[in-house]
Amino acid sequence: MVYYCYGGAHSSVIASSIHVGMLPINRIPTAKEILAIPYFDITPNDKIGSLLYMGIDSWGNEIYCMGWGIYKNDILSLIFLLTNEEDNFIFDHTIFVDALPVANQWIKLGGLLSRRLGLVKIGRPLVIKGVQRRYFHFIKLVETVKAHNIRKQ
Repeated sequence: MVYYCYGGAHSSVIASSIHVGMLPINRIPTAKEILAIPYFDITPNDKIGSLLYMGIDSWGNEIYCMGWGIYKNDILSLIFLLTNEEDNFIFDHTIFVDALPVANQWIKLGGLLSRRLGLVKIGRPLVIKGVQRRYFHFIKLVETVKAHNIRKQ
């Protein structure tokens, strides 16, 4: 399973971390807990488009996060060519989950400042605050995915 977002440093990292149990599901995590997650706000631009391994879920599925960035249309076109289904986000038993709709303006602005402009001291706290404000929406996204009872094939 692959959670994806634009840069692969925030929304997809948070969702995949919740999925594999790195973050709590019963409360909002602290800034320290968020900063301890692999790849959070540190995914380099040259890793956009690469699968980043996050762990294994309770059903034995490997969970990844990924930034699609400017490659989103290319990747979707490739999936379409391989599956012949325009809306198919399941390829070879791999499910792709868009985590970006959960992001709020704080996550997006903070991500732009931190990752794109290199203003980490300004951007990172904004992203963390945005994640905390939308945290239960991230949990809902993950629970929706898990509710489909996706088991390792």
